[in-house]
Amino acid sequence: MVVPIYPTNSPEECEWVAGNSESVAIVCEDASQVLKIASVRERLPKLRTIVVIDSLAQPGGEEGNGTLSLADVRERGRARDASELAARRDAVRPEDPFTFIYTSGTTGPPKGCVLSHGNYRSVLSMLQASGRPSTRTATSPSSAARRTSSSPRVARTSPRPTSRTT
Repeated sequence: MVVPIYPTNSPEECEWVAGNSESVAIVCEDASQVLKIASVRERLPKLRTIVVIDSLAQPGGEEGNGTLSLADVRERGRARDASELAARRDAVRPEDPFTFIYTSGTTGPPKGCVLSHGNYRSVLSMLQASGRPSTRTATSPSSAARRTSSSPRVARTSPRPTSRTT
């Protein structure tokens, strides 16, 4: 499940969203976003891995500081059996959570709103029925998520679409 974090959030706001969502991995755009997470990492007991998209960021390897490059993640994915991905995709049910969207927190800490796969599929179906193409909704919920509701949360500190395949 993907839980977006705004790239403009402070380290404490990133900590709140990652901790509240019980994220075990965080995908950061670049080294500046990694630094935010690193500054609060000791207060995120469930966080196991930080993935950094920018290839210029310094790789640390999981045995080091827990930071992996996107290329490392892709290589690990290629080493897995394709049937594992298919089984995860096929296990997704409409009522399973697709994403958490956190409010801006204007009246206190941000609150997480859960959107289900069924909800997301309905939005895609409405867009398709309207005949209007959308560049931001290019994949189906099952191909974008690749996880069941019992799988770990992945927070992402980037405004880019999170439905990329690797």
